[in-house]
Formats: sequence, structure tokens, C-alpha cells
Amino acid sequence: MSLLTERRVLRPYGMAGGGNAKCGKNLVYTNDRWINIGGRCSTELKAGDLLKIETPGGGGYGLASSADNKGATVNDTSASNPFEGYVKGGSLAQYEGNQGSA
Repeated sequence: MSLLTERRVLRPYGMAGGGNAKCGKNLVYTNDRWINIGGRCSTELKAGDLLKIETPGGGGYGLASSADNKGATVNDTSASNPFEGYVKGGSLAQYEGNQGSA
């Protein structure tokens, strides 16, 4: 069995103030225990082993509404940069930071 999956270590990021999602997991149940096999692997499974793939969620978009906490609000689009004031996050920001420090 071979797996090639993403977002098992770095969480999917949110945008425009939205929260990050949860990471995914790839698990094998063998010998009466669950083993996390990571995002990319090749291994042999025995008869009776179980494979459980938990896919990552999607990052949120926009800030939660403070009025009713039910919806999402987007920054004022009349501004020249609607993302001004938000801190970059996620794997792309981490990549950019790594490139700048090299």
C-alpha cells in the first residue's frame, strides 16, 4: 500500500482573518494499536489490518461576526488592500520566510 498525501504536519491556513484548519492523519490499526504512518509512505498490510485516512479540513475565510457569531464578515473592500492588518500565516508564509533567510 502506498500513500502520497498532504497537510499532515502543516495545517491548511485560513485567509482574511479566518482560522487554520486541522491537519489530516493516516493511521493503520495492526497488532491491537493505531500507528500514525505519516503523509507519504509505502508499507505492506496484513489481512485484518485497517487503514484510516482522516482528510484535513479547509481553512476559514473572514472574521467571525461579533454581532451574532453565526456568519463571517469580510474586511472593508473599499480599502486599497482588503488584507491589510492581517498577519500572514500557513505554509506559503513559512516558505517565504525560509527563502528570505537563505
